[in-house]
Amino acid sequence: MRDYERLPEGIRNANLPDLLTVAEVAERLRISKMTVYRLIHTEQLPAIRLGRSFRVPAPAVAAIVNSEHPRVGQPPEEPAERPPTA
Repeated sequence: MRDYERLPEGIRNANLPDLLTVAEVAERLRISKMTVYRLIHTEQLPAIRLGRSFRVPAPAVAAIVNSEHPRVGQPPEEPAERPPTA
C-alpha cells in the first residue's frame, strides 16, 4: 500500500495545490535558488514554511509565468508624492 493510500479519505480527496521546493521553482523559472529565496522573503512569491524549508504552491509559480505578477523581482514602487496641504 502506498503512503498516499494510507491517508484519511478527507485528506486524500482534498483539493490541495501541488507544493514545489525552492530548487524546483528555480529550475522551472530558470533563476537561482537565491533569487527564489529573495522573492519569498520580500513576499513577492507566496510560500509555506515546513520546518526549516519552504514550499511554494504551483499556482503561484504559474501566476508569475502567466504575468499576473509583472513586478516580481523589481523593487516596490515608492508612494507618489502628495501635494502639500495648507
